[in-house]
Amino acid sequence: MYLAEPELNPLYFRSSQNLTRAKMASGGVSVASLWTEVNRCGQNGDYTRALKALTKILQDNREDVTALQCKIVCLTQNGSFKEALNVMNTHTKMLGSEVVFEKAYCEYRLNRVENALKTIENAPEQTDKLKELYGQVLYRLERYNDCKSVYTDLIRKLPG
Repeated sequence: MYLAEPELNPLYFRSSQNLTRAKMASGGVSVASLWTEVNRCGQNGDYTRALKALTKILQDNREDVTALQCKIVCLTQNGSFKEALNVMNTHTKMLGSEVVFEKAYCEYRLNRVENALKTIENAPEQTDKLKELYGQVLYRLERYNDCKSVYTDLIRKLPG
C-alpha cells in the first residue's frame, strides 16, 4: 500500500506581495530569490538544494514558520527523520499543530510506532492523510480490526 509522504505544499510559499518587499538575506541574496529557489527545487525534487536555501532564510529569521515547515518536509523527503523530529521538537511552540502529520510520519519511519500513535491520537484535526497513516500505525501494532475500521471509513469517503 502506498503511504503518502510529506510534500512541499505550494501554500507554504510566500505570496508574491511578500516576496516583492523582501530584504536581503545573509550573504547578499534576496529572501525572495531564496524562496524562488526553494520552490523550484521542491518542484524538481532537489530537497538537498532546497535545504541550503532554507538554511540561509532561517539564518536571517529563525522564527520563520513557513521556512521551518519547508525544512521539515525537505529533511523528511531526504530520509533525515531524526533531524526533522529535532527541528519539530526544538520549535514546538512556534509550529504548534501545523506539522502533526510530519511528526507522526517521522516517528513511524523511525519505528517509534507507539509515539506515532500518540501523536495521531492527540492531533486536533484528523485529516484523511493522517487517518491513512493511523491505519498503517495500527497495522504495524497488529491491531488489525482497528486498522480495518480506519480504512473502511476512508474508503467510504471516496467519490463515486
